Amino acid sequence: AHAEDDAGQLSNVRRIGHALPLTVHLRTHANDEAWSLLSHRLLGADVAPLRVGFACLGPKRDNFRLESKRRVYRWVPPRHEPFPGIRDADSLGAFFGVEYADQDVLRRTHAAAVERDVDLLIYPELCFGETAELQVRRDFVASPRRSRPQLLVLGSRHVADDGARRRNSLAALGRTGALQGAASQFAHDKIGTFGFRDGSCYYVEDISRSRRLTALDVEGLQIVMLICKDVLQQTTLDTIAALAPQRLIVVAMSDKTEEFVHHFCEFAARYNTTTFFSCFSAAGETTAGVFGPGKHFTAVLLKNAAASRPAASPTPFPGSIRVDPQTVDRPCLAVIELPVEARGDDALGHSHSWFEISHV
Repeated sequence: AHAEDDAGQLSNVRRIGHALPLTVHLRTHANDEAWSLLSHRLLGADVAPLRVGFACLGPKRDNFRLESKRRVYRWVPPRHEPFPGIRDADSLGAFFGVEYADQDVLRRTHAAAVERDVDLLIYPELCFGETAELQVRRDFVASPRRSRPQLLVLGSRHVADDGARRRNSLAALGRTGALQGAASQFAHDKIGTFGFRDGSCYYVEDISRSRRLTALDVEGLQIVMLICKDVLQQTTLDTIAALAPQRLIVVAMSDKTEEFVHHFCEFAARYNTTTFFSCFSAAGETTAGVFGPGKHFTAVLLKNAAASRPAASPTPFPGSIRVDPQTVDRPCLAVIELPVEARGDDALGHSHSWFEISHV
């Protein structure tokens, strides 16, 4: 009510500080070998380790493209506006069509995951354009049924439905069935809202925010996938508390990852949730991480190289058996083997053999 509409509609601007009510849907996958990997491979009992690959794109600078950015409102900020960046802005705008600049890196990352026998490959938020995503999908589906990776999380990308409804949408594929080319698909649209300040204008992600959260049930194991600011929405946090999912996969594009890490550690401690985090982040911030419960509580972090100084060791979390300051300075595939608890504290303290870095 405090904005004057200059061009078109942008409902997200008026509701940027609002937490939308959510509807939870439970989707069952019976006898799905690929998704059940997330259940059996983390038990640490006479099974091969789970090899989780993260597409680390290097420190986020100017290595992404933006399709459109436009001002749409003259702005008179409300006195109690919760976002400081908006309070000082004199206009509001919209942005859409973000993707990683070097799209061929994304396909090379998938090829590296195949070579490295990765079970689960996770890309970060807003890395794909339409063409590159279709190529990686085809590469995944066309490979033999027993090929790795068995699970592929395609990060997310901006999708326009016939030029009308715009979404920030995540897609995940799992090999299934006896035939080559068969794959199950899981999708999630972004719930949270994001904006950034540029000069005197505050730009908001021009998407229709989802009010739906889907939990995937595989043999009694609940898996939830979220996109970036979804994690910071109070309604999402309340839903996670109610569901207490055993596995959480989060893709993000953020310059500040500390708050995410805080929530993931809390999920592990309170709800026994293991979280896989893949983020296209700024220098010095977390780009990949695994956070899990257990006797010693696990926190595994890979960080981007800092801009002007070596990456500092992250603050240890209470009870953590491993927090690693390994730096990433260019695009690579980072592979972490789980469960790390099975290797013992001494081995972890003196060896990096539990993860691999392959530049792409």
